[in-house]
Amino acid sequence: MNRRSFMQSILAAGVAPYVCTTAGVLMPGRGIFVPRAYIVYTENGIDWIALDSMLHIKHGRLIESGSVVVGPNQGFYHDGDLELGKDVGMTFIGDDIKLRIKGHFTNNGSVAVTT
Repeated sequence: MNRRSFMQSILAAGVAPYVCTTAGVLMPGRGIFVPRAYIVYTENGIDWIALDSMLHIKHGRLIESGSVVVGPNQGFYHDGDLELGKDVGMTFIGDDIKLRIKGHFTNNGSVAVTT
């Protein structure tokens, strides 16, 4: 059982009213709720969220590895160049991953996607 299935089973069982994630709060029947403050803009029904509000990015560089849970109709946006160092990575948990980087993307680390 992966992390997402585990969270969904907890909610289905009624064990917890919600589960906090790095991307927001997973709520029963509503998916992931991301606070409006994180949303940069909405385009064609997709809420674009600042990637640096979810991961530790400083001066265009990912400082430490992190995971982001992606909900339906969500995408992640970074305004500027983005570099992943050789010992860091980012993991996206979800079925439909949308990532926009306005600049150059240098991947010396790892990018993973799980469902």
